[in-house]
Amino acid sequence: MRCTDKTRAALHAYARKGGKAARKKQVARIEALGDWCKKPLEQIGKKDIYDYWRANATLSDDTKRDHYYAFATLWTILGRDGEPPRWPSSKPPDSK
Repeated sequence: MRCTDKTRAALHAYARKGGKAARKKQVARIEALGDWCKKPLEQIGKKDIYDYWRANATLSDDTKRDHYYAFATLWTILGRDGEPPRWPSSKPPDSK
């Protein structure tokens, strides 16, 4: 995973507080996103998240939710406005 020292320190500080097992998993998901995108975490944007969702469409909704929470944490750490893109719903749209 490539990122600046500031981001690495923020991720480390995040993992040290609260429910350690859950936070370590979230940091691991964030790092995996960086490895998947092959770019530093600071350069990951909405397009990369959309591409990630398309490439991992077979994940269960619970797993997608967990990944989304990790991406939302990254957005907070990086000081980004708004939220990262949510995953596309796997449920068929209501037909009326």
